[in-house]
Amino acid sequence: MFRAVMTNDQNRSWMVPFASVAAFVMLAQLVAGRATREALFLANFEADDLPYAMAAAGVLSVAGSIPAAKALAHFGPGRVVPFFFALSTLLFTVEWLLAHRAPHFVAVMLYLHLAAASTLLVSGFWAILNERFDPHSAKGGLARVASFATAGGMLGGLLSERIGVLFGLDMTLIVMAGMHGFCALLVGWIGRFEALTTEAPAQEESELSGLGAIRSAPYLKLLVATTVTFAILDAPLDFAIRAGAAGEFDSGKELIRFFGFYYTAVGVATFLMQTTLTQKVIARFGIGTAMASMPVMVVVTGGAALISPVLAAFVALRGTTSVLTNSVYRTGFELLYTPLPLRLKRPAKPVVDVGGDGLGDVLGAGLVLAIISAWPVGQLVGVTAAAIGLAFVLIWLLIRLQRAYREQLTENLEGGNLQAVVVDGPAPDVTHSHIQLDRSAIRARLHEMGLPGSPSQVSEEGSTSEWIQALSDSTRAQGAAQGLREKGVAARGPLLEALADSDRPDLAKLFLPGLLERIPDASVLEGLLSTMAKDDFEVRFRSARAAVRIVQKHTELTPAAERVLETVRDELRNSGVAPPVESVSVTEDRTESVLISDYPNLPVARRLEHVLTLLALECGTDLMRSVLLGLYSENPAFLGNALEYLDSSLPEDLRREFPEVLGGRLQRLQSPTARERAARDVEAELLRQAQTRILGPGFGPGDPKDESN
Repeated sequence: MFRAVMTNDQNRSWMVPFASVAAFVMLAQLVAGRATREALFLANFEADDLPYAMAAAGVLSVAGSIPAAKALAHFGPGRVVPFFFALSTLLFTVEWLLAHRAPHFVAVMLYLHLAAASTLLVSGFWAILNERFDPHSAKGGLARVASFATAGGMLGGLLSERIGVLFGLDMTLIVMAGMHGFCALLVGWIGRFEALTTEAPAQEESELSGLGAIRSAPYLKLLVATTVTFAILDAPLDFAIRAGAAGEFDSGKELIRFFGFYYTAVGVATFLMQTTLTQKVIARFGIGTAMASMPVMVVVTGGAALISPVLAAFVALRGTTSVLTNSVYRTGFELLYTPLPLRLKRPAKPVVDVGGDGLGDVLGAGLVLAIISAWPVGQLVGVTAAAIGLAFVLIWLLIRLQRAYREQLTENLEGGNLQAVVVDGPAPDVTHSHIQLDRSAIRARLHEMGLPGSPSQVSEEGSTSEWIQALSDSTRAQGAAQGLREKGVAARGPLLEALADSDRPDLAKLFLPGLLERIPDASVLEGLLSTMAKDDFEVRFRSARAAVRIVQKHTELTPAAERVLETVRDELRNSGVAPPVESVSVTEDRTESVLISDYPNLPVARRLEHVLTLLALECGTDLMRSVLLGLYSENPAFLGNALEYLDSSLPEDLRREFPEVLGGRLQRLQSPTARERAARDVEAELLRQAQTRILGPGFGPGDPKDESN
């Protein structure tokens, strides 16, 4: 017996294989059902009757989406969807029993059954899965399941053709009943896995209606608009190939053979597309842009069909768009749901998928009826021209949806209850480490740096250059820094020159970002950002923090986005002089941090904090703080949101470099404790603490406690 609920870790590895099998059978049935539905309908009715059937199916879908949404919101898709599969099994059995006695009635019943149930079942199945993946891991997990689904679609067309030709159309009905019964069992097992959520328990308990959820979320409104537009576009495409086939073939066997081979060919092409290119295209171009390849193909192949309106042209139009729809478009659309919180996703998804699709079917059927009524002779050319126009509308919506997806990830990160799930362990403690250190090497390095003594007073008559030179002397550094502070704006030029001087000792440079922060202008900001290409990591680290604090106080100095990204590129190229990936920021760093000053015990990797600090110049400190905390969260949903935000927001070249900065966070590993860290990391920490003591209290970079100047 399976346990009532399986947590995220229990037998999680089994979920994807079982989901893949379920998707294979589900899509095989879906494609076989469509081929059977179209052959059975066209064998009993005229092609001109199709728009009426499409409109009736759309009305039924819209009407059914509301109670379905309530059931999914109240009970969850893990319980409701298996019941829907079982109900569909019963309907197929009834249709099989009536097939010989009332073929016209069964043709209509099957058309309405599949039109209403197919979208609901597919939507519900993917709802179960995307509740159990975070936005980042969904790209891999859902893509593998989708590959099996397309393989099932490839088999479905061949299955319907063989059964229909050898045993008759009615036998396909009982086979499909068995397939949905099998899906009911598998999907019921998958639904026992615990859903992932980024919401606090109080949020999860609030229950919205499907329409209420859509009204409350602009992102969902955009999903509805996209779904409706896609469904309207689908109607003229479907009519074109069905009407073209009805004009070429007369008997039911010829039609089932044509549609069987057609769906098999589409299934093979979709399988190849799904297994070789879909994941790469989505990763390379982003979800919205990848999905836009489908309407772009409508424009290209539709233009060819307008020039030569023959069956082969309409097969190419519908076939190529079907391949992209069933691979890139459908996979991308399901990924768009993953950032949504459960309290919105559960009630809204069936309304968006089923209701939106049904509404689009009704509007699309009305459009087709209007066209064939107005142009009965050139109806195929008319519906093709309408499809091209709708494709341009869909492209515009998908571009907006790409931006909205990133905004939803941002909202998740900034609005989530991250503090409750962050890994906030004890502060790093190097004093109790049992690692064998080369203490003589540490003492030698500290001697080179100079131990702090009583700072001698620097003469008030000293020049700015003399004071800058005195920063290299640990016994005079504090007094020199105070003199430079009092010098104010007059010291800006020499300080910038000193920061740019590659021969100047690092100890002196450690003071410069904090001093320059007090006399900000555009040249100071540019000077701080320029350190990323050349200086020691400690100087870069302090310069980035100083730059962010300047921008926080003087928003008019915010650098252009491309300049920020170029600075990040400089930092990533400078990896050879960076600390180890998992080198942890010590407590003395935290009061100066622009991201984690409120988390003194969080063992954050310094390199990761530094790169996200640079990105905060463009994205803001609140968002980058949320990303950083998400990366250290024990909740996989938060971690996935953070990773997916970076993956969807960074340019491709930075995405390739970023895994090195993330280090162990990609494997959801906690930062190492002091006992586990390498000796070089501990030595680096001791040196940093010594540097902090040399700078002395009140003279750290930025010195937030001193508000003078």
